[in-house]
Amino acid sequence: MVFVISELTRRRGYSPKPGFGRAYARGSFLWEAAMSNILFHALAGPNMLETWMGNRQNS
Repeated sequence: MVFVISELTRRRGYSPKPGFGRAYARGSFLWEAAMSNILFHALAGPNMLETWMGNRQNS
């Protein structure tokens, strides 16, 4: 899910600063990881996060 979101943002050429160049390309992975994480939790909601944490504690 997170990977799909990062792929979509990359293919759209989404950038916080258009034309920022190679400096952005270096930080793009961290940016995508952060944005994907935020989007994922926004889409999944707190219930999914709670069940995931519960599953980790139970296992």
